[in-house]
Amino acid sequence: MTINKRYQMDPSLEIRKLSPRYVRELVQILETHELWKRLMSIIPKKLERNNYICDITLENQHKYHSEHFKLIENASEKFRRACTEILFDEWGTSGRIRPALGHLLYLLTRAKLFRAADYVAITLLNQARPERPDTGPEALISVTLPKSPKQKDKNLEEIEKLLDEINYPSSAMLIIRSNSMK
Repeated sequence: MTINKRYQMDPSLEIRKLSPRYVRELVQILETHELWKRLMSIIPKKLERNNYICDITLENQHKYHSEHFKLIENASEKFRRACTEILFDEWGTSGRIRPALGHLLYLLTRAKLFRAADYVAITLLNQARPERPDTGPEALISVTLPKSPKQKDKNLEEIEKLLDEINYPSSAMLIIRSNSMK
């Protein structure tokens, strides 16, 4: 008899106790375009047990500063390990209250790292996908393909319309225009 239930982890599970398989997947996501730096830049010094909302405040400053980024990058080169993996090892074993999946999910969502946040929420915690903005680069885009040719044309029109409605920052549009003129 095969049990086909998805294993659900608890938000209080410490990051350091995650299976290497799940860490490897998160590392793969966060190494892309050095996204781990966005996460690292918003990690606060102190965390609370069972309260996963962990913002930077005047009373709870940043845990990591610019020199820490360089230390992680140097360690990555020296030990041939991913920067995200080193960050998880360091962060996961420091502090009175060590970071849990709930803290990680909150911070990933706060940093708008939705691919990693979706992975933690859906795959690890068996929860609903974190809320995203309705418009802009972080908005969720449907990628279902049509089954019939008529439906395909209709879907392509809808996709074109959605892409036209996206409000890109003006700086991004200037870069696109300047690159297309080269």
